[in-house]
Amino acid sequence: MIENDCAQYLKKKNLHLFLTEVRKKYETYGRFTGRITITQQECSDLSGILGISVTPGTPVSVIRFVEALQKTKFGCVDMKKLLEAYFEEPVVTKEERRQKQQGQQEQFHTRILSAGKELGVDEILMHWLEDMTENRNGGYRLLSAYRNHEEAILLPVLYGLQLVHDQMLHEPLAVAAPIFPVIHIFWIVIAMVAGCLFMACVICMMCLFL
Repeated sequence: MIENDCAQYLKKKNLHLFLTEVRKKYETYGRFTGRITITQQECSDLSGILGISVTPGTPVSVIRFVEALQKTKFGCVDMKKLLEAYFEEPVVTKEERRQKQQGQQEQFHTRILSAGKELGVDEILMHWLEDMTENRNGGYRLLSAYRNHEEAILLPVLYGLQLVHDQMLHEPLAVAAPIFPVIHIFWIVIAMVAGCLFMACVICMMCLFL
């Protein structure tokens, strides 16, 4: 790939600090823009690429550097791929990170509701789950912290919530006013403990019969 060849060429130059700043600006703005103040060690190599004499403290336009690089034998180089080849890792913009996180959150919301339906939780608990995922309240942060371990944590927690809710239905105060729509993190913790204890018991019983 031409990007790999160009990366190897640049690695032989004193341009690491300059390219690091180019990467930061691309990750921040999603495009090659802005100016970078160069240091003494970069002057000679940058002057050779830009075709002009630059001195320490000179602000160099990123787009001018890109255009100058494209006038060399690496003219067809893709700048993002070039940075990835140079730094040997993916280069991701802030917007791309935001979109990825948003997609992961939406998938997590879907998995929570799907898990609730699979467990057959009742209407009040489902309403709370929908409200929690939509408005991110009532223990959402605690659950989302375990979204990468849903099989080990999420299902036991949901089962524990169902146990807590069933217990509430037998309490006099619970009959007068549903509690789950305003549930606090305290109940999530209780549910987590209850669910995990239940799963531990199930595993022990399975081991006894094997």
